[in-house]
Amino acid sequence: MEGKRRYWAFISYSHKDRHWARWLHRALEGYVVPRRLVGLETTAGQVPRRLRPIFRDREELPVHADLRERVNSALLQSSCLIVVCSPDAARSTWVRDEIVRFKSLHGESRVFAVIVGGTPKAGSTTGGQVEECFPDALRFHIDPNGSLTETPAEIIAADLRPHGDGRRLARLKVVAGVLGVELDDLVRRDALRRGRQLTTLSVASIAVALVMGALAVEAIRSRDEAREQRGHADDFVEFMINYLGEKMKPSERLDLLSAIADKARSYYAEQAKGHLDSDELGRMARVFHLLGYISEKSGNLGDADRYFRKAADATAALLSIDPKNSQRLFEHAQSSFWEGYIAQRRGDRNAVENNYTKYKNIMETLARRDPGNIGWLSEAAASNIDLGTAYLGRGDAGAAISLFSRSLLVNKLISDRAPGDRDKLVAVLGSYAWLADTESQHGALREAFRDRLDEKSDCDKILTKYPDDNEVADDLVVARMAIGGIFLKMGQNSESIKELNSAIALSDKLMLTDGRITSYGEHAASALILLSRAYQRSGMESNAGQAANRAIEIIEHLISIDGTVAIWRGPMLGDARIAAVRSAAERARTTSNLQQALYPMSKESTRLSLLLQKDPSDIRLITTSAEAKLLEGDYEILLGRKSKAKTVWSTAKGLLLEAQRLHPAYVGDRRRLIFIQTSDRLSAKNSPMIATGASKVQAIEAQVGRSAVRFDYAW
Repeated sequence: MEGKRRYWAFISYSHKDRHWARWLHRALEGYVVPRRLVGLETTAGQVPRRLRPIFRDREELPVHADLRERVNSALLQSSCLIVVCSPDAARSTWVRDEIVRFKSLHGESRVFAVIVGGTPKAGSTTGGQVEECFPDALRFHIDPNGSLTETPAEIIAADLRPHGDGRRLARLKVVAGVLGVELDDLVRRDALRRGRQLTTLSVASIAVALVMGALAVEAIRSRDEAREQRGHADDFVEFMINYLGEKMKPSERLDLLSAIADKARSYYAEQAKGHLDSDELGRMARVFHLLGYISEKSGNLGDADRYFRKAADATAALLSIDPKNSQRLFEHAQSSFWEGYIAQRRGDRNAVENNYTKYKNIMETLARRDPGNIGWLSEAAASNIDLGTAYLGRGDAGAAISLFSRSLLVNKLISDRAPGDRDKLVAVLGSYAWLADTESQHGALREAFRDRLDEKSDCDKILTKYPDDNEVADDLVVARMAIGGIFLKMGQNSESIKELNSAIALSDKLMLTDGRITSYGEHAASALILLSRAYQRSGMESNAGQAANRAIEIIEHLISIDGTVAIWRGPMLGDARIAAVRSAAERARTTSNLQQALYPMSKESTRLSLLLQKDPSDIRLITTSAEAKLLEGDYEILLGRKSKAKTVWSTAKGLLLEAQRLHPAYVGDRRRLIFIQTSDRLSAKNSPMIATGASKVQAIEAQVGRSAVRFDYAW
């Protein structure tokens, strides 16, 4: 049965993969078909200029009796079916039914798979079903009655993941399948189009390419002339990179900076084959610093790390030639900072402290040499913040607060010398933020609240003058989020919810401005986790679950960009998943629903334990892992496994005691709550959850009563 085509494709997906489905929908409808292919007749019909419309929004259809009929109608009017494949999709009855229905209507040749997670055909191996990404309806043929057979079907698949096809090639594969054209035609034309776009992206990048190309030709003529001309080229490249790097915030023109930086990278890769003198090495190091900075902002820590290491090699060589040269010292300090920063993002604590200590020592030496040099003084203040974060990571709050206070004092003095200077004011914001966070974590809520309000006020002043300053807007997000967290600690839930929602709304605006700046998503997810806890404390369990699930979606997207960032894959993802489980458990009204709500914690607890083995002193990861084990124990007791539950709860309690030993000054309401709940479960006198026999069943049924569940699962 064929229907009149209304949609070029129907996207079938699991609710948990909706962010991938949204991306794919935009990517396909936004694709402009090469002009030479438009109008061509293929097996799919006449090739259009754009693939519009494509049906995706099954979830947005009216929720009433004819929902399934509306979906069936859309399937009937779709030229092909695109299945977003993951373990969640493989288990989805919606996805299964949509595949079967489409195959029954249109046959099996127009079904395409897009892999976003899991392992293809893992279900055919023992124990691999949990990782299978292809739904059974995709893996096997169906008979004329619409029933699955045991005959394997050929699957045409694209892999969106970075280690697969990547987004660009995967999109082209899907487009080629939908249009019925050869993939090579699209790849070739896409490469040509991207080449033209890159060429015309900016006059600046063209100028860089032309100058470097011309100078490269001239350099062949003689060694002396080559060295002179290369010096001119280096000067020009550095001017373009540094000038544009200063004038354009990465959040505003990351594309242009990247295009120019690509030219510079190619140029210096060629130059590095020969001998470079001191000036050339210095220029190359500064360019590699910027390349690393752009890579980090784009969420690519691997490339950033390589660039910063190359820069460090160059600055170390220069310093060995002239160890007293202030400029060479400064350049090497920058290398130490960036190596420390990348190590911090990856959770390598020893490398963090070593590099930040080098950075601080060099900058304070330079500041003492020339106390009138505002640049040196500013860098010295920044180095105090960075080393303070390293001390904070190993639990030395006193040393961290001392360094943050010192940086705030110095930055205020510098700002007073240059009133109205935007960069000097931003430096003050950074000092406020670190000082207030540390004060809050260690019980000084009044001081933290005061410092955050001052920071928020300064952000507002800067944004009044520079309303499009996204960097300061991001600082304001963090300030509002921190104030919301302090309100939460003080029990002022409504004020906390108000402040956190303001932070999230601003984050959403920033993510729309440029979704490639990963800090926007990181801050939004952090605020959503806090918001979930605030909603739970206010008895708004449904809102709490929505906030937690959105946080999970954002964090998983960040991890898909770069899975090496320790805080994303560790405490952030763990906290978001725990918040979602707590919300679901709080809403449970039967033991079976409670068991279902707690089920995910067994796997999550194991995942966090493995991460903790790699970094056993991470206070956030310890706390998150302990909370996951608390909930895992609850799941075990519901299954009747009393001994296993006690073991898991005891492990959670042990983790919290170890955290107290490692970080005795750390005051955490969350850690205290987990400790109380764990101790209660281990006490047979106080907790009926570990009773035996029929009394256990009765006790659990009683625990599902609203007051008991609120005690156990609400924040």
